[in-house]
Amino acid sequence: MNGDREDLWRNIQFLYGQNKSLFKMYLMQSARLAAAEAHCTLASHQISMLNERLVNKTQKKCQKSKKINACFVTHPELREAFEAEEIERIEKEKVDAEKAAQKKAENDVRLSCIEEDIKTKVFDGSLSSYKRKDDLVTIAGALSLPRDGTMIELTA
Repeated sequence: MNGDREDLWRNIQFLYGQNKSLFKMYLMQSARLAAAEAHCTLASHQISMLNERLVNKTQKKCQKSKKINACFVTHPELREAFEAEEIERIEKEKVDAEKAAQKKAENDVRLSCIEEDIKTKVFDGSLSSYKRKDDLVTIAGALSLPRDGTMIELTA
């Protein structure tokens, strides 16, 4: 009988240990389930927000166009004056474009002359004898110095 009691006591202790480990596993699984549910809740909220944004983007706007469909009625003399001013403006733009193109061409020729002088010119006078900016730029280029700046900066 003593042996039966010890076997029963060991069996109770074994079952108690199993019960304890199963309860821990139950708590762990409950925590995982709660985390999974929280994740699913966050994901469903995010999906609903994105669906709402998509609907707002794809939904046709209910506002009418803000373009004004109008026709301005003017006196013929005013129309003629406007057309004359428009012709003058176009001609002025053409003249300005031609001037800019001519100025660019002259500047390109000037720069090519300076580049040629940097390679070939012999400087036989003192620095103070050169008064033109092109001469000073040529000297600076021949000495491998910066060539941009004012005349005062080039002579310094």
